[in-house]
Amino acid sequence: MRSAALYGTLFGSESEAAFSNYRLWESLGFLVAFAYSFYLCAAVKLYILTSALVVGMLGYLVVEYLQWKSRLSVTVSGEVLELPVQPPKHTDIAL
Repeated sequence: MRSAALYGTLFGSESEAAFSNYRLWESLGFLVAFAYSFYLCAAVKLYILTSALVVGMLGYLVVEYLQWKSRLSVTVSGEVLELPVQPPKHTDIAL
C-alpha cells in the first residue's frame, strides 16, 4: 500500500488517474501470475518474482533520485536557480 502513497505524492493534481493506472497494472500483474502459475515450477516462479522485485527497487531508486534532483532547482521569476547540495549533518545519539 505504500506504493499507493507514493503515487499520491508524485501525482498530487492528477491523483485519480494515477490511482486508476496503479490499480490497472496491479490487476494485470495478478492476472499474469495466475495465468502462469499452473505451467511453471516453484523455482522459475521465484526467479520471476525476484527479477520483478529487483526491477521495482531500481525503478523506485530512479524515481527518488529524480525527485531529489528536481527539488534542488528553484524557479524564481522564470529564472532557474540551483540550490547547493549539502551533506546531511550527523549527530551522535546516546542510547
